[in-house]
Amino acid sequence: MGRTLESGSPRFIVKLNKITYPNGEKLTRSTVPFNAEDVTYFPKDNAINEVLPIIDESYHELVKMLQDKGFEALPEALDRFFEKISKLVILGGLVEVLPGDVSLDINVVADALISSNWFHGIVDYVRSEFRKGKKVDAVRYAESVRELVEIFGVNYALALLWKEDIGMKRSTLMALCRVGGETPKIKELIRRGLKLTIAFELPSVDEEHREKIAEELVSKSYAEAKRYLKRTKTSSS
Repeated sequence: MGRTLESGSPRFIVKLNKITYPNGEKLTRSTVPFNAEDVTYFPKDNAINEVLPIIDESYHELVKMLQDKGFEALPEALDRFFEKISKLVILGGLVEVLPGDVSLDINVVADALISSNWFHGIVDYVRSEFRKGKKVDAVRYAESVRELVEIFGVNYALALLWKEDIGMKRSTLMALCRVGGETPKIKELIRRGLKLTIAFELPSVDEEHREKIAEELVSKSYAEAKRYLKRTKTSSS
């Protein structure tokens, strides 16, 4: 299936979409979403060109397995799919495109995802970190929450967490989603000591400026970082 990126390479957001080609053919393909007003990291071309073919091929294998083996193979097929792609990207759009590609009801696909090892692995990890003041790996924690939101949407992901006895506030979920989509440099700064709750409050400026601010905050206490952010916001207003 081609080589994968080196272990530890930064994950980025990818969405599965229906693409209509000039000849009228519609195919499901992976894309990297871009919004000029969003702070979500947009990767370099070489990472995009290396990763997207892996996602597309893995998705093709998922669809083929379901076509060959039928609905009964859905849980196994989903777990195989996520095992291949989850170290590379945070994926969205699966619930929107897979039902049509394999002629299954959307609720059947959603239920299979909720019963999958992938889902339970994420939920178990989020639960283990939820009440800790200092996370073992704050980046993984944020990325795990972002994964659930990309697959299920904000409202459903929040409801699923509550059903699993993880009483996360919507504002916290949205802040974690933002950090889960941050630049590789900011994620590395979080692992080096930038406090997660401070990363929540980084201003919505361009990546280079945001990274410079984050660098200034790594060695500061929470109170010092809050004062620095307040001065930064005041000077830019």
